[in-house]
Amino acid sequence: CDFGVGGISLPYEPFPGCVGVAPAEAGRLTTIPPRINGGNVDTRDLVVGCTFWLPVLAEGALFSTGDCHSAQGQGEVSGTGIESPMTVTMRFNVRKDLNIRELQIQRPSPMT
Repeated sequence: CDFGVGGISLPYEPFPGCVGVAPAEAGRLTTIPPRINGGNVDTRDLVVGCTFWLPVLAEGALFSTGDCHSAQGQGEVSGTGIESPMTVTMRFNVRKDLNIRELQIQRPSPMT
């Protein structure tokens, strides 16, 4: 990301800040803080090539994603990352052989 101001540039590391499935209980629920079904997790570990698992708590899962960032530290300690519109492509598999209790993430490379 080149900002064109004072020579400031950051590596482009896009990821969605919010990922989740519908909770087991009905009603309006905030995504902050994240729950076992996901939410506003804001972790830069959700990069291209990662694998993540969520428990399916409601019929059809009802997966949702958004709040995309072009770059960010680990979490939004200052209240925001570099928010960006983007198209996200994901592939889904139902794994009935796994007992997933909450969001789990596997990065394609070691954490830095």
